[in-house]
Amino acid sequence: GPRRGPPPPLSRYEDRHQSRYDDHRSRSRPPAAMQAVAGPGGERVDTLIYKYQDDDDRDAVQECFEDCDGCLGMLTNEKIWAVFAKFEDPDLAAAALERATSAGFEADFAKRSLNL
Repeated sequence: GPRRGPPPPLSRYEDRHQSRYDDHRSRSRPPAAMQAVAGPGGERVDTLIYKYQDDDDRDAVQECFEDCDGCLGMLTNEKIWAVFAKFEDPDLAAAALERATSAGFEADFAKRSLNL
């Protein structure tokens, strides 16, 4: 797809630790199929999170989520450059995650359900 713009600049601290963080994250991250089964407390989550790169990226992922079955609504957190999308149930959220991933968006399950 189109080239994404650069992410917001990292602070000096994050910059120094970023490569170690990325390395750890890539090793310790379970596949999406495993994550679909349970959230942190064992409960399944009906909400997805996507960290966007720029306004175009944000708009594109919102369109993608809106096209998915069971999308109840979205919330954008500009401080952390994230879009949250809530679905009718965890199965529909998992289906939306698969669709977003195949469209090139590295979305994930949110830590908790979004209250809309």
